[in-house]
Amino acid sequence: MGKQFRLLVTKERSICEKPELVMISKIADGSFANEWYEIALDNHFWMQWRFFVFKKLLRKANISSEESLHVLEIGCGKGIFLKQIEQCTNWEIDGADTNLEALKDSAAERSRLLFYDIMEKRKEFEHVYDIVILMDVLEHIEKTQEFLEACLFHLRPDGIIIINVPVLQSMYSVYDEIMGHFRRYNNEKLLKEFNITKISKVITVYWGITLIPLLFLRKLIISRNTVRKDVVKKGFKPPGRFFHAMLKLLMRAEFLFFRNPPIGTSMMDAVFVP
Repeated sequence: MGKQFRLLVTKERSICEKPELVMISKIADGSFANEWYEIALDNHFWMQWRFFVFKKLLRKANISSEESLHVLEIGCGKGIFLKQIEQCTNWEIDGADTNLEALKDSAAERSRLLFYDIMEKRKEFEHVYDIVILMDVLEHIEKTQEFLEACLFHLRPDGIIIINVPVLQSMYSVYDEIMGHFRRYNNEKLLKEFNITKISKVITVYWGITLIPLLFLRKLIISRNTVRKDVVKKGFKPPGRFFHAMLKLLMRAEFLFFRNPPIGTSMMDAVFVP
């Protein structure tokens, strides 16, 4: 993949300066559970686990981290994942979201931040990106066909969409409802979302097989009477440092004993679009 046309000239920034924030769309109210951002920091075991899986997927899919690819993360939030990929790739990265407060508080260091609703499909963004990334975004979208069409609008020919989604619909719970999840996936269900286009290849990695018992407990424990903020806290925040450390050990154990898990609590796909 070669370098693509660059939309705007990005000014040189010193390390202490914040990333460039470009306002493109009109400001509108968002519905995402912002309490999640207070917990989902770069030291959270799940955020680290997901990124380790991402690096594993890059190797399996033979996607270069050294090449200067133009990459768009849609739904970048506070930029934790942006910061992670900044630190291990030479990619030129844009992060798009419609949560202005999250963008203003971004952890990203060199990415360009776009306040941009991709459904607008602005002409200057058409077929610009080598890779489009959706980290736990698609499950929040009710009309997935229209949304994926918009994603493909931004992707260059022979591009790649990398998607992480929760799996096991049987584990759908109050937590999912509060988080704005319309569904959980399996690989077949995810690929059906792409009936709007051809796919040349798909690389899939399931992860979190050792977390399935905890997912089941979360479904049992959290009730509909629980306050919204407490649902997010109970469902995602480890109860103390010791338990958090144990979950990180569990992550290492899974990588050691389950090289290719047949199932998990999440799934990451690299979808190659001709």
